[in-house]
Amino acid sequence: MKKLSTILLVLLAVMIPAATCLPGFGKTDKGQPTQQVESVSSFERAVQIIKKYEGLHKPQHWPLIGYGHLVKPGEKYSRSKALSEKEAEALLRKDLLKNCAAFREFGKDSLILGVLAYNIGSGNTRKSSVVKKLRNGDRNIKENYLSHCRYKGKVLAGLKKRRVEEFEALFETDTRTSRLGAEQELTASLETKQQTKVSASTSKAKTATESGERNLTSSIFSPVRMMLGALSHPFTIATSVPQTSKSNQTINLPLTSSLCVPSI
Repeated sequence: MKKLSTILLVLLAVMIPAATCLPGFGKTDKGQPTQQVESVSSFERAVQIIKKYEGLHKPQHWPLIGYGHLVKPGEKYSRSKALSEKEAEALLRKDLLKNCAAFREFGKDSLILGVLAYNIGSGNTRKSSVVKKLRNGDRNIKENYLSHCRYKGKVLAGLKKRRVEEFEALFETDTRTSRLGAEQELTASLETKQQTKVSASTSKAKTATESGERNLTSSIFSPVRMMLGALSHPFTIATSVPQTSKSNQTINLPLTSSLCVPSI
């Protein structure tokens, strides 16, 4: 009997560590990598466009420094040393914010006007047909905006490309959703799909794990249950009786009272 009890205890000792080795045991869906698409503000987009087309100016480009800042009288900047990228970007942002503030009366259009002013100057921008149309409520300004692509009377391909990119990225009409809004909608859609996909995968993995745990438990306990079931029922012993009897007599001997088996 002691040997049987020892065997049962050994089986239990083996079963518990084995269960912890199942795939996914003890794991949660926390920390799962998710794809995120970062939305970029219109102002940040404007900064990147200006940096792209202006480039970082060198000392020989004086009085232009940084990303196209025109040095004004009284400003103390080194003529022999170029600004670092960090210094140049900080100056760019300061200038662009100042330009946007100058056209705050145009609301959401203050950004694209500030970007144009960064290149051609605030005075020229205020006198432009772009501002005149917007002031009169006419938003059909694309051709007017793109026309600011000349230098000394000649159309520059690079400047025209810059105007096109600025207009497409920053101008909002009354009849179409802004590119930023569209990107935000796309971001939300992708995040929703990804969350649904992760949830489905987690649910599937959890179901598989639970099924594996049940199968392992069943495979380990089945022999034990069979042994316990056999021991819990009386068994039959055939014995011989005196010759005066015409048949054998059956004696039922329950063993469960004399066997101490740990409960599971």
